[in-house]
Amino acid sequence: MSSIFYKLGEKAGRSLKKGQWLYKSVFGTEEEAIQAEFILGQELAHKLESQIARSGDPAQEQLVQSVGRELADRLTNSTRRWRFSLLPGDEINAFALPGGFIYATQSLLQSCRLSRQEVAFVLGHEIGHVVRGHPFDRVLADSSLKVVSRLGRAGGLAGNLAKQTLTKLLRSSYSQDQELDADLFGLRLMVSAGYPPDGAITALRKLQETASHQPAPLQYFASHPAIDQRVREIEYHIRKKRHTS
Repeated sequence: MSSIFYKLGEKAGRSLKKGQWLYKSVFGTEEEAIQAEFILGQELAHKLESQIARSGDPAQEQLVQSVGRELADRLTNSTRRWRFSLLPGDEINAFALPGGFIYATQSLLQSCRLSRQEVAFVLGHEIGHVVRGHPFDRVLADSSLKVVSRLGRAGGLAGNLAKQTLTKLLRSSYSQDQELDADLFGLRLMVSAGYPPDGAITALRKLQETASHQPAPLQYFASHPAIDQRVREIEYHIRKKRHTS
């Protein structure tokens, strides 16, 4: 799937119109910035899905969508539009595109035999990345304000700049702090939706067990801190919450 991401970045760069999404995200209102992020994510999602046959398991697709909606309903900011999808294929992975487009692969659910509460943690983690602005921030961080300020002009550098930044976005990894932040966000979100917090730990342990039987490292762990560290952080926050309740 990483090769698909690389091609996706190239194609999406050509289709974005004069970089207006990037211009508004820097100089516009919060509402405009969220709308710009959604437009970018929508374009990426369209390109991604046009290259992947959508023939996943209907029951698992429904599971991802229903759990995702439950989590999204617990968010205080209702401005974003969320979409949750299941992708077929052999890669065990879950990821988020800017704007609220969340994906989990069928192999992730099947190989790890994830329960509803464990799916809630995985999706909550990816929602956390979007809410914190991690995917979109990497686009902005890769573009100087001087270049951004020229993007709205006719004949600007939008296509080339978008291709470069999006390709980097889709091939780069989050920082350890961002991953741990998304973990804790996902933990709080799943609990607020009525799921037991221990589902976060069992989800990570199942992923760890699955990874131990793979000939190569799972793509899902390419940018994530070690599972043991993530579990320790989650266990600490669960104990802290129980002691203060």
